[in-house]
Amino acid sequence: MTSRYVPLLGVIVLVAVTACSSNAVNPPAPGSLVGAPAAMHYRLGSTCPVGSNPPTWPDARNKITDGSFNPAPLPNSFDEYSGPIPNISWAQSVPGGTVDLVGLNEWGAPSPGNECTMDLDGDNHGGISETFATTPNHVYCVSFQMSGSIDPPRHINRMEVSAAGQSRIIKWDTTSPPNHDVYHGVYERKLWRFTATDTTTTLEFKSLDPPGDTSSGAIITEIVVK
Repeated sequence: MTSRYVPLLGVIVLVAVTACSSNAVNPPAPGSLVGAPAAMHYRLGSTCPVGSNPPTWPDARNKITDGSFNPAPLPNSFDEYSGPIPNISWAQSVPGGTVDLVGLNEWGAPSPGNECTMDLDGDNHGGISETFATTPNHVYCVSFQMSGSIDPPRHINRMEVSAAGQSRIIKWDTTSPPNHDVYHGVYERKLWRFTATDTTTTLEFKSLDPPGDTSSGAIITEIVVK
């Protein structure tokens, strides 16, 4: 890993919380300061370099019970699921699709917090969803760590996060900068918000990779909703 991946991880959590509490529609473009004095030079989208993992986000307010997919027992390698995923509250949500619950060491580089990850492409493009209690008209902030895969050889991974009839498409470029992928331990924290319309809401993460390109897709972990 080159020196361009500067570990600025200790402050990313503070930035993300500020962005959500300020009711920003979506986080600003990478490089922008969020609720911080001009002298503070951290930014959203800072990468997580291999060997320098940030802490997890323990938070009693989190609406998601297992956002880092750490069931007991832990997955042996790439455990593929086409429906309910044992021992966690998430289920595969795309009809005919599959996802991979990935163990701690399978990518050859650690994830943030050295936790399990979810590959949204198994043998087919898949997705995961979880339903939880919400308050109508309340704005919720969704935060998660994301990375991308170069298997099979390609440049872009695409996924969609959605809830309460609202959605956002996010793409990951594995070549900008070089080695910008899960195999090099590079992750970025993504932020999105939605307004609840009912007393329960289903949050979904879904692969949007091209048809036939299914070996591996967008990678997510550390999901927080509050």
